[in-house]
Amino acid sequence: MKIGDRDVIAEVIDGPDEDGFVTLLVRDCVVLTDNLRTGQLKAGERMRRKAATIQRGEPARMRWSDEAARASIRGSRFLADAVLGAVAPGGES
Repeated sequence: MKIGDRDVIAEVIDGPDEDGFVTLLVRDCVVLTDNLRTGQLKAGERMRRKAATIQRGEPARMRWSDEAARASIRGSRFLADAVLGAVAPGGES
């Protein structure tokens, strides 16, 4: 039984940690059904979810206005690969 649906736009702040949890900052939440028990998440709220749980929800990465700039940051030696690919489908972002 599905309790309800919502679309959440969130920013990855930290993770995944050693237990597989990712810390997210909610930017927006849109409730898609009337029977959502847990209610709407508020912008600015932090939440913690397992990366595997996020993957089941078919996450999508927000496109940058300049994907070339993203590619240069993505290749940075200062960012850990675990952070860069934390919640991307198939480990790619």
